Amino acid sequence: MARALVLVALLLAAPSVLAQGRDPAAAEALFTEGRKAFDAGDYRIACARFAESQRLDPAVGTLINLAACNEKLDNLALAWETWQQALRALPPGDERRAGVEQRAKAIDKRIPRLTIELAPGAPEGTEINRDGVRLGRPSLGVELPVDPGDHEIRVVAPGHRDKLYKKKLAEGAHETLTVEAGEKLPEPTAVTPKPKPESKPKPKPAPAKQLKPAGSSNTLGWVLVGVGGAGLLVGSATGYLALSKKNTMDDDCETQGGRRVCGPDGLDAADTGKTFATVSTIAFAAGAAALGVGAYVLVTTPPEAERPNGAVLGFRGAF
Repeated sequence: MARALVLVALLLAAPSVLAQGRDPAAAEALFTEGRKAFDAGDYRIACARFAESQRLDPAVGTLINLAACNEKLDNLALAWETWQQALRALPPGDERRAGVEQRAKAIDKRIPRLTIELAPGAPEGTEINRDGVRLGRPSLGVELPVDPGDHEIRVVAPGHRDKLYKKKLAEGAHETLTVEAGEKLPEPTAVTPKPKPESKPKPKPAPAKQLKPAGSSNTLGWVLVGVGGAGLLVGSATGYLALSKKNTMDDDCETQGGRRVCGPDGLDAADTGKTFATVSTIAFAAGAAALGVGAYVLVTTPPEAERPNGAVLGFRGAF
């Protein structure tokens, strides 16, 4: 009921509230569900719904319920902050103000406070993190409200190892913790490269004498060329004789009834022509091979070459 009255007052005072991205209807529904969870003892669900309701449509009644919910979860620092917000939002004549002031004073006595100080001589750029939250220099030396229980304070300084402090505070405690940078990191040592030993140029080996076949290789080449030429001449002569015998066979033979009929001269010419043709083919092949090998020997073999120690290279034996 109290929340509904606040909502009506806000809507009357600010007609443009819906145009600012707020949703009073959803906020009211969340507030109602939050109250049900709170009465059932499910404080985590209740806090979540109160916080969402406050985001969608801020109201003092929601702040009061959210503060009481966080207090049930022992989130004393957050509860203390929320009670302070509610107290600032309540007008002087509001009947709820006295109760909120009483709750705020009660929790103010319960909440622990921790003062963190940085030891003198800390490196420039030193950072302090309390429970994962970075504390700037203005936060140092000031009593800050925290929840009861264990806390971790980490000091991060350039050129130093991180240093971790652990502090446990009971309800209502007031304690001071002086922190300093961790152990200094060793400076990197410059490694001077060792000079490489001068490498002396290796003497170039004397060029080896090329061993060349002696003049007798040239003689072999010319012999092979001569043999090849003779083979080609024989092949040409026997080829001419084979062609002559074929002409004789053509003159003496005739075709009768699809068969070739030859006389004695034609049959003799045919036999002799086959022999001459075979000899011509073999002579041409052997002559061409001999001529090719001989030409290769003549082209690749210099006319003169010496063995080491002045000995002349040549073919062993006599021809």
